[in-house]
Amino acid sequence: TSTPASDRDAINELLPLEWQLPADFFNDGALMASSLARDAAAYAYDAIAALGLLACEVAPSGPLPTDFGTLGWQNMTNVTDGLRFNGTTGLVEFNEFGSRDKLTANFELHNELLDAGGKFEREPLARYDFATDHFDWYDGSKWYDAN
Repeated sequence: TSTPASDRDAINELLPLEWQLPADFFNDGALMASSLARDAAAYAYDAIAALGLLACEVAPSGPLPTDFGTLGWQNMTNVTDGLRFNGTTGLVEFNEFGSRDKLTANFELHNELLDAGGKFEREPLARYDFATDHFDWYDGSKWYDAN
């Protein structure tokens, strides 16, 4: 069974001493319940997955060339069929410039409000879906079509 301490210890085994996680890393309940942390982690996960898949394309039998990091986006544009995969944030695909293709990313704009108790509450303001070119805004109680 996985516990926060065992997860931390398993990660720390792979890291140099100066990068290891502190003992209380997984004890922050606010962080663990945060949708902001969850969302950032999902995009970070997809970014790492993209680099791993790109590395497999560039050097399928290893090792990676020493200039892989500096030529990452050049490598991205040289991938035969383009880099495309289903990630934690949905379909991930990159354009000819090495940026995430706008048709595979949707955006939401939120306002973070500090309540009287000192906690942040997230209030949606607007959302945009690139695939449908659709924009909506929220007035605090209802979504409105802004197209």
